[in-house]
Amino acid sequence: MGLLGSLFSAAADIAKETITETMNQNETEKFIKIMMERDAQNAEANEKLYQDWLTHERSNYFAAKKNTIIHDAFDVLMDSFEDTGKFDFSAVDSLSDELKNSDSYKQEAADVVNLCCEALVKLHQKCCISIRFVMQTIHNLQRFADIVPSIRGLDRHYDAFFPVDNADCSFLTDFDSIAEGLEAAKNDSDNYLAMVGSNSPLSRLAALKDILKSEDYVAAVSNLLFADQEVAPYAGMKKMILCLSMEETDEATALLLDTYCTVIMNYLRLSIAKEKVGKDNPFISASTEQILPIDLLIAQSIKSSKSGSPQEVDTNLDEFLEYYPLICTSSWEDQLFILQKVFAYLKMYSQERKVLEFLVKNNIPRTEQIDRRLNFLKNLNQNDISNAANSIEEFSIQTSDNEIAYDYRFISWTVSEINSYMNLLTSEDKTLDLPMVVAEWNKKIPQKNIRWSTDAMQVYLDKYLHENFGDLYTTKIKNCGAVLSNEVEYEPSVYIEATDSAKYPWLSFVVTGEQLTMTQVSFAIYALYLPTKDSQCTQAVDTIEQNQKYQNRLITLKQAQNPKIKNYIESINEILISGLEAWLNNNNTSSMYD
Repeated sequence: MGLLGSLFSAAADIAKETITETMNQNETEKFIKIMMERDAQNAEANEKLYQDWLTHERSNYFAAKKNTIIHDAFDVLMDSFEDTGKFDFSAVDSLSDELKNSDSYKQEAADVVNLCCEALVKLHQKCCISIRFVMQTIHNLQRFADIVPSIRGLDRHYDAFFPVDNADCSFLTDFDSIAEGLEAAKNDSDNYLAMVGSNSPLSRLAALKDILKSEDYVAAVSNLLFADQEVAPYAGMKKMILCLSMEETDEATALLLDTYCTVIMNYLRLSIAKEKVGKDNPFISASTEQILPIDLLIAQSIKSSKSGSPQEVDTNLDEFLEYYPLICTSSWEDQLFILQKVFAYLKMYSQERKVLEFLVKNNIPRTEQIDRRLNFLKNLNQNDISNAANSIEEFSIQTSDNEIAYDYRFISWTVSEINSYMNLLTSEDKTLDLPMVVAEWNKKIPQKNIRWSTDAMQVYLDKYLHENFGDLYTTKIKNCGAVLSNEVEYEPSVYIEATDSAKYPWLSFVVTGEQLTMTQVSFAIYALYLPTKDSQCTQAVDTIEQNQKYQNRLITLKQAQNPKIKNYIESINEILISGLEAWLNNNNTSSMYD
């Protein structure tokens, strides 16, 4: 091949190579394009997968976060309850409506309710908390009643405890006197049957044991709070315990009383932790004090008073005074005054003094009468009071308008006996109300063919006194007699009563006569001190001051310390004697006595 051939051959090779390269480049570009298109499609699919995954993870994260937020809020709620015994709902209340409508929220609420019911029942059975604490807790949980319907209405008797502690207050609170209240409890014929029937607290206590075995704590709370009863028998339980304490102590009554002590402690017990009270943790079972309900303390006091061992209640009384104000938020001061009156009524003066000293020590508002009562008890010799109670009978006589019952014993009493009797009345918060014989005159008058006529004597003395005193005295025929062992043997007598205008309107006179024989009549004149008409005494501010004034008046009359009063009584007596003699001398005719 020549030079030209070689050149053409080389050119052909170059052209061939160039064409091959061009063809390879196009195929590569085409391949790359295809691959790029394929990658784009894969990337879109991958992005979708990634986004789906991301959405799923984000959903799980926020769901878990929501659950955590809800759980944390309920943790705050339970922590506050465990720490203070009160619920802090702030974290739960701050949750959004979305969270509150979630299943997680509903489950947490249900768990809290169930845990609380279990805790309340177990703590109550361990005597760590009181019924009113259970009631308050269940009342606060009612906001979850739509979620946990089983607790709806468990607090139906909430008003029995809050805001005025009705269930914690004594049955005697609404009575004017302790005696009246105790009589009402004793005479309640329906009380006994209601307290021992099939749905009585006694039966419920037995049923509670079976409920606890099944671990149905909501049902146990319902049992404790009487949620299934329209009217809770708190008043009936209190009446029952008071009634039983006043019964004769036979074996059956003693057993029933002990049983009902258990019942009332279960359904009305007051409990509080010893070391930590008030705002602190109430769940300290190792140092919890059981505080007797006030009516159970009163019942024990009645029982110990009857047995002659009043000191038996001292320990329970000390604990009651220490912790009761910390448990009951209202009306507890009134209950202390009820307790003071009970001890006065039972003549448990050491215990009464302890209550009064507690009032003073704690600066509890009280009347001057309370302070005077405390001073009286501090100066009281209980041995003298006991001796007086054993030796001097107290009379309680109800009379009609046509009857005058009087205490004749004053005639023979010494000043010491007067003091003892008046201190006895004051210690029992009673006043002197029975007329006292402060002077007497007796004479037997012989007269032929005589017959005593009270009616005729009244007519004559009325005229005779009017001639001597004008309108200062009135005379009436009334049934009069001395009290003997709370009984009075009345007989028609001439009763001479001073009007308010008389010098001493609190002095009156009884003229009585007795036909001894056809020729002899026995006359008697009694000067009576009428304490209820002595305005200087009746206007006293309280029983203590009033009895002190009576005491001074009686001693003055006994010792004749006031010559004016002494002369006045003697003058009236002489005038009455003159009138009697004049009547006998001037009116002794057969027609007068037939």
